Amino acid sequence: MNPPLYGQYPLGGQYAFQHRDGTLLGTPPKYALPILSNYINNLEYEVNETMLRTTFPFRYNLGLTYKEDWIDIQSQIVNDYVDDIIVDGDPVLNFLDNNYLFMRYGFYKTTLTYRLPGGIDGTTATYRFKNPNDFRN
Repeated sequence: MNPPLYGQYPLGGQYAFQHRDGTLLGTPPKYALPILSNYINNLEYEVNETMLRTTFPFRYNLGLTYKEDWIDIQSQIVNDYVDDIIVDGDPVLNFLDNNYLFMRYGFYKTTLTYRLPGGIDGTTATYRFKNPNDFRN
């Protein structure tokens, strides 16, 4: 994803994400780690306590966010090209020559930091997530 997408963001100085707020997840999206909705529901209604004690409550969502970002920028460029807003030879068209590559098989690390009110850092832990898809090694 870097450099084709995030290394040149905003692409051509004009193509920015339209489907998400870049400040919420970051650019690149290093905060793409949402909490599982069923975990919140179980916590709220005080049910399924075993799940609450044994399940890591976050989903490693980086692959999905990469793909959504890629499609968002690609669609904007294609639409502008079709509408003659971009002309042949514009360097931003080089993005369309790149292929989206899914995350490689294997383990990825993420560091979670508990932040207290006022932005004060609390405890920190590093977790390993495994991408089980082995079609791209």
